[in-house]
Amino acid sequence: MYKSSILIGNGINRSFDKGSISLDNLLKQSSKGNQMISESDDIPFTLKIVLGTNNDVHNAMKKSATEIWGCLTQKKQAEYYGKLISLPVEDILTVNYGFELEEAANHIIGERISSSRVNSISDYIRGIGITRKEANIFLHTFQKISNDGMDKRIWHIHGHCKNSSSMVIGHYYYGNLLFKIKSYLQKSGARYKWSEVNNKEASIRSWVDAFIMNDIYVLGFGYDFAEMDLWWLLERKNREKASHGKLFFYEPQTDNADRKHDLLRCYGAEVRTLGYRIDSNDSEKSQLYEKFYYDAVDDIQKSIERSITDQ
Repeated sequence: MYKSSILIGNGINRSFDKGSISLDNLLKQSSKGNQMISESDDIPFTLKIVLGTNNDVHNAMKKSATEIWGCLTQKKQAEYYGKLISLPVEDILTVNYGFELEEAANHIIGERISSSRVNSISDYIRGIGITRKEANIFLHTFQKISNDGMDKRIWHIHGHCKNSSSMVIGHYYYGNLLFKIKSYLQKSGARYKWSEVNNKEASIRSWVDAFIMNDIYVLGFGYDFAEMDLWWLLERKNREKASHGKLFFYEPQTDNADRKHDLLRCYGAEVRTLGYRIDSNDSEKSQLYEKFYYDAVDDIQKSIERSITDQ
């Protein structure tokens, strides 16, 4: 009935590569003087980075981009990303700044993908005023890969580390991204219903189109309350008048997830815990998350196969 896409986050890196850079690491690396902050501070992370850098987010992201670019994909990590890439989806959305997916697709392990390779697989979808690659905020720019003869697009929806000016993390940059998303939908969003009325398939011209129109399977992305662009888009998806897919959110039940899960359901999402409960003080937390991710990708595979059979 609907095409399927996946949206992944840094939780996968943290589970399969203990040396991966977390948000807390970025905050600590970016902090200046006595403005040390952490994930436990009671303000959104989009503002933590502003406080921690004394509002020098741009230069902090240049430094962070270098750190992320230096991270090497490990074997177990690459094998798992290979499973994700093999899912029957054309569009893969990621909030990660690194190139773990591209490296897995090109069987690169223990070394980083070359700059020339990154450039050679970068492409963009023309139309809606787009005549060249976007300089910073990426709505139409993607990385093209192939898996088992199927062409796929990897969308770094919050930018990537080879272009630090594209990396969305501070509150100001999230605002710019949301403004661009809303402007794009004002220009082109009406074609979703037009396509349905005229018995045509709405084309994917941006990752925003895939998010709204497709079934979206979310894995390894915590849907933090500060992610204002994706909360806004989830409600925009929920309000879409044309027939559209659903968002499926994969996350174990934890000791502080109830409110978030309830809010996701309010916005039309389906939360799938797969029967897992993992509390912060669980002695087997790391192993349980790893097992959860393997069970989740199997569940996504079966779910997509069922949707294809039902068409």
